Amino acid sequence: MATLNRLRVLTQEQFFSFDYHSVVYPSKGDYLDSLRSHYHKFIHPMVPFICVILYLTCSKPVCDFIRLLFGQKKKENGKYWTLFLKYFSFVHNLLLCAYSGWTFYNTYQLVQTVTAIHQKANPSLSWMSAFYLTNCDTDGLLWAKHDFGTWVFHFYLSKYYEFVDTWIILLKDKKPMFLQTFHHAGIVLLMWSFVASQNNVMGICVTVLNSFIHTIMYFYYMCSTIGIRLPFKILITSAQLLQFFTGIIYSTPTYWMDNCHTDATWWTQLYVNVYTLVLIVLFMGFAYNEYHVKPVHAEQAKAKAAGLKGKKTK
Repeated sequence: MATLNRLRVLTQEQFFSFDYHSVVYPSKGDYLDSLRSHYHKFIHPMVPFICVILYLTCSKPVCDFIRLLFGQKKKENGKYWTLFLKYFSFVHNLLLCAYSGWTFYNTYQLVQTVTAIHQKANPSLSWMSAFYLTNCDTDGLLWAKHDFGTWVFHFYLSKYYEFVDTWIILLKDKKPMFLQTFHHAGIVLLMWSFVASQNNVMGICVTVLNSFIHTIMYFYYMCSTIGIRLPFKILITSAQLLQFFTGIIYSTPTYWMDNCHTDATWWTQLYVNVYTLVLIVLFMGFAYNEYHVKPVHAEQAKAKAAGLKGKKTK
C-alpha cells in the first residue's frame, strides 16, 4: 500500500481516531472558500453516522407529525397539501438537476484537464494510461492542486439533502422503496469514507458518473411533477445500471496498480464495489417489476374489465 504525503486518513483504523480538525483546505479566493473553511465540521465521523441513524429512525415519525400538524388524514391528501407538495417537489428536483449538471460539467473538465497534463508530460502514454494516472493521483495533482477534492466534498454534502427524496414520499403518506432508503443511507457513509481518505478513484467514479446520471434523472422527475411524462424512464434505469457496471469494471484494476491506493482507499473502494453490487441486484429487481410485472398486470386488469363490460352489454 502507498503512503502518500498528504494529510488524510491512511488506514482503516484511523477513520475513527484521525484528528479531522488538522485538515484545512487552503483558501482559493473563490466562492467555494466558505465551504472549505467548514470542511473539518462535516468530515468528522459522528456527522454521517448520526445523520444516517436519524434518517432511518426518525424520517417517518417526523413526516407523520408534520402531516398531522397540517391536518392531513391517514391515507388522504388535501387539495392544498397536494398542491404544496407538487410545487415543492418541482423546486426540489429543479435544484438537484441544476446542481448535478453544474457538478458534472466542472468535475468532468477537471478530470480531462489533468489527464491531458499527464499525456503531455509523457506523449507515449495512451489516453487510458493517463486516465489511470489521474485516478491514482499519487502526487495530488487532481485532488489538491486542481481542487477536485472540494467538488467531491460538496457532492458528499449534497447526499444529505437527497434525504428530501424520501421525505417527500412520506409526506404524501406513501412508503418509500427499500432500494431508495438503502441507497440514500449507504452513499452518505461511503462518500464520507472516501472524502476522509481522499479516495480519488471513487471520487471520480461516484462524483462524475453519478452527477451525470442525476442531471437526467432529476430532470425527468421535475417534468413528472408538473404532468409532463417523458418517454425515457426505462432508459434512466438502464443508465443507472450502466453507471454501476462501469464504476466496478474501471475501478477494479486499480486494486493491483502500484502506489494507487493507501490501506484506507483500498478498503473504501472495496466497500463501494460491494455496495454497488447490492444496488445492481436491487435495481434489476425494480426494473423487472416496473417494466415487466406492472405492464402485464395492467393488461390483465384491462382485459378483465373489458370482459366484464362485454357481459353487461349482453
